[in-house]
Amino acid sequence: MRNFFISYNKADKEWAEWIAWQLEEAGYTTTLQDWDFRPADNFAIKMNETLRDSERVIAVLSQSYLNAQFTHPEWAVAFRQDPTGSAGILLPILVAECDLKGLFSSIVHINLIGKDEAQAKRMLLDGVVRDRAKPLTKPDFPGTVARSVTEYPTFPGPRTKKLPILPIVIGLLLGFALVTSLWSRPFRMWLEPPRPCSKTAPGDYYEAEGAELSGDASKDTEHAGFSGDGYVSGYGHGSAGTMTTFWVYVEKEGLYQAELCYGNGTGSTKTLSLLLDGSLVKQTRLRHAARWNLWTTQPELLTLHAGRNAISYVKTANDNGQVNLDFMLLAPQQ
Repeated sequence: MRNFFISYNKADKEWAEWIAWQLEEAGYTTTLQDWDFRPADNFAIKMNETLRDSERVIAVLSQSYLNAQFTHPEWAVAFRQDPTGSAGILLPILVAECDLKGLFSSIVHINLIGKDEAQAKRMLLDGVVRDRAKPLTKPDFPGTVARSVTEYPTFPGPRTKKLPILPIVIGLLLGFALVTSLWSRPFRMWLEPPRPCSKTAPGDYYEAEGAELSGDASKDTEHAGFSGDGYVSGYGHGSAGTMTTFWVYVEKEGLYQAELCYGNGTGSTKTLSLLLDGSLVKQTRLRHAARWNLWTTQPELLTLHAGRNAISYVKTANDNGQVNLDFMLLAPQQ
């Protein structure tokens, strides 16, 4: 299954190829008509298979795209699968000025008009991620007004004597030693409070520490902010085969969103392989946060059969792991 099918009009071929190239360099998989539809392929069959086997559809928006007749069925399939946009299946990317009417006028899009290449690349890669765009650092207070006086005025009255430098240096050294001694885990937690994943969304929640653990996967409680009795670690130094399996039961077959709550404080994006009933679905990418106690989520769309299903997150020889798993939310998609 590919991450993205890129729907475009021939007038915007250069934009479509640039978008596909950037996404594949970032580790995503794409399907592009000019790259993947080869001579002797049956176009209708190939298009049906592509739309069926793509997680999301990117619509490269321009007036040429909106005026073309053959692009309508491509984005209409994605809209039918996700009419509310909760799963982000249809992702419009605006590359030229056009009159957005009807359905496209109500869908939040990525706007690349007038951006240079570096800006456009950053907006594209940030925009395809389904996480919140909340910054990791506190914004500056926007109401602060800079002082017009750049230097502190000299006091016109009698001056006090300057303090000796040696006692000040000794005091600073003692203060540093005190802060170092206080840098214990409770003190760090007070300065750097944890941010757990929210559990307010409707659906069924499955704790990772209660799942079936294999290989080096084990329960841990070192990093605060977790749900339940702990979380699952062991993916860092663990060998290939380290796995957490969530056994879920659904009453009817259909499309479900599996949203994994995880921690990644390594400073770089990590990967695990996602299996459904033992078969590989995709390699899921787990973005990093500033600290290990900042928990975040990664949603994936899965087609489950009625009854018991096994959803597994496993470290294979192609994955770099190094993440902690807290819980999984499973919710049906309308």
